[in-house]
Amino acid sequence: MTTDAERRVLAAIDDTFDRAIEDIRAAIRIPGVSKSGEGLDEMAAFVARSLRDLGAEVSLFPGRV
Repeated sequence: MTTDAERRVLAAIDDTFDRAIEDIRAAIRIPGVSKSGEGLDEMAAFVARSLRDLGAEVSLFPGRV
């Protein structure tokens, strides 16, 4: 038997599943080579946008590869 909290979590997963799949597809379309740093800034911006959409406060700092 599932609890009310479990039902709410499962409902939230069902409600956001399609969007989550599209977000994952968008992320994996960003080209990147970790050794050279290619795509690093674009991926950082993508993650920052995603976190902001969830209500997080995000700061980006330049880095080195």
